[in-house]
Formats: sequence, structure tokens, C-alpha cells
Amino acid sequence: MNLFRHPFERSLTVVVILALVTAACTDGSTESTETSDPSDPVMVAPNTEQPSLVVSVAVSEAGFEPKTIFLPAGRHVRLTVRNHSDVERHYRIVGLIPAQLGWQVRPVISDDMLDALTPEELEELGISGEDMSNREHALHHLSPTFLSYKPESRSGIRPLPNEVHAYVYKGVADIVTFYPLSVGKFVVEDPLHPEITGKVVVFDPGT
Repeated sequence: MNLFRHPFERSLTVVVILALVTAACTDGSTESTETSDPSDPVMVAPNTEQPSLVVSVAVSEAGFEPKTIFLPAGRHVRLTVRNHSDVERHYRIVGLIPAQLGWQVRPVISDDMLDALTPEELEELGISGEDMSNREHALHHLSPTFLSYKPESRSGIRPLPNEVHAYVYKGVADIVTFYPLSVGKFVVEDPLHPEITGKVVVFDPGT
């Protein structure tokens, strides 16, 4: 057999063998070093054993104060947003995944309705018999409730049922409760005032 008769065939054979060996060596290592997509959120389960974390944010022409808030993932949060300006303001956390999201509402009741309620019904509202001597005091101490939705604002913006989004008017506060489940940094925006931005940092308390 003449070894020099087909030089190109022998070169091609060597190249194919090297390619097969390289593929066999690198195939397994590629799978072992593969990492998850960094855009996938790190999720934490709700922690119902710890008390609520109370956080307050003020909104004005100057922006959000504080501009950045830090929340432990899985902890129940009671977020209060207050408006220190004359126009409608929003506090929308973009991308944060919450659990058990609720917006606080206070029962609206008139004097006639109070007169028609029994002592037992008044107790359910958080009003004792002694409170009835002062109507304004009694109405102020009505037990608030939390709804899983919030109607649209005067400007026509409705918060999504799976998004932490508060809106407030002049002299009014909005209270939102939730468990932040996704770890990361999230932008806070006001759809009516895009020049105002903030940030929410959710960290894993177990790390």
C-alpha cells in the first residue's frame, strides 16, 4: 500500500478523528458548567411566623422619600404611601412578585347606619358602646379591611392584582400589605410623573 498516494484522504481522516475526540471531551463539561438565566428571579417562600415590617414612603414634587427601601424577602410588609403634594401620585414597584397582596379600605358608615347597628355588629366593626358618645371618634376607629384589588384612580389608572402599586391624593395615605417573594432590585415609578423614580431592594435574609 502506497502511503503517499492519497495525502488528502489521510489528512481528512486525522481531522475527523480529532473533531470527534474534542466533541466527546467537551460535551459533558458544557452541561456541567451551564448556569441558570440570570434574569430568572430568586424566589423565597412567605414567612408567616415573623411580625409585619412597617415601611413608610412620602411622595412629593421632589420625588420619593426615601428613594430606596430595603425589604427582606418572604417577610410580611405593610407599606404606607403618603402624598405631600397637590396632585395624584403613584408608587408602582415594577417586576416585584408579591403574595397575599391587599389594599386597605376603611368602612364608610353614616350616623343613621350607626344608629341602626346592634351592639354586636358595632363590636365587629371595632366600635364599643363607649365610643358612641363621640361620633367622629367612633368613625375614626372603624376596623379597616383589606381587599385583593384596588379600583382605578381618578386619572383612570388601575393597579394590577399581582403588582405592588399604590396611589394617593392630596393629604391621603394608601396602605398596601404583601409578602415580597422575588429577590433583586426593582425600579419604582409614577406613571403620571415619569421623571420621578425610586428603587426597592429585596434581599434574602437567609443568605
